[in-house]
Amino acid sequence: MDAYLSTLHTATTVLEVTQVIQRLLEDEGIYHFGRVLDSPKARELATLEQPDVYWRLLELFSFGTLSEYKAVAAQLPELSERQLEKLKHLSLVSLASASKVLPYDDLIRELDCAHEQQMEDLVIDTIYKGLLSAKLDQQRRLIEVEFVVGRDVRREDLQAIYESLDQWSVLCEKELDTLTDGVNTAER
Repeated sequence: MDAYLSTLHTATTVLEVTQVIQRLLEDEGIYHFGRVLDSPKARELATLEQPDVYWRLLELFSFGTLSEYKAVAAQLPELSERQLEKLKHLSLVSLASASKVLPYDDLIRELDCAHEQQMEDLVIDTIYKGLLSAKLDQQRRLIEVEFVVGRDVRREDLQAIYESLDQWSVLCEKELDTLTDGVNTAER
């Protein structure tokens, strides 16, 4: 990631910035893009009179899914095979974050797989990349998610995350008080 950021920092034209983004989206080892989104050169793309399609593509890879790409594909560059595969991995991560049990039929549809074996191969590849830990249950035709990495977070979502964590903290404090009261009662 540091090499991309360094190259981005020295870029002098919009074309150079978009080429760095294109290479970044091709890189099989990078699945988080927040640092690039926050870089001044990349942010310049968002401020153009007609926001650059590579800025929109970078946002899509940061926060979006394959379904979202398909909905606006006519306005964005066509994805290479490697980029398409990467977006499928990221889409699977989003789906696994939302639900710990994923039916095969839903995955085949959401990941735009031609058949079950292609979807299973994609899940296995995502597991090998360390983005997901899951069990494939072929008999029940579902994926049971054990662990999934986080995706980049939009700035506007930070407040909701903070509020959720604050509510969880309050609940933990109440439970701790209840346990403390129980221990104190038991000691008397």
